Amino acid sequence: MRKAKITNRLLFTISTIAIASAAVAILFTPDSGKKTRQKVANGARELSKDLSKRMKNGSNMILAKTEELEDVAEEKYDEVKKGIKKKTKALEKK
Repeated sequence: MRKAKITNRLLFTISTIAIASAAVAILFTPDSGKKTRQKVANGARELSKDLSKRMKNGSNMILAKTEELEDVAEEKYDEVKKGIKKKTKALEKK
């Protein structure tokens, strides 16, 4: 879990730097206003797609982890239930 968190932060940082660099490059490139607006719009579209993909991946990771934790919780519940039944039977025999 910790590795995934670090990896996500690193990817986010790299993406942010790349986007900021692209924005600076677009703003300082001598193009007409129309071309600059197109570049900004294209960049915004790409950013939107990237963020959407990241959100989907993140939600899938959360869903998978939730299912994993549900399985662990069920196993622990069953273990405790069996332990209680054993103790109850042992007490009933006394």
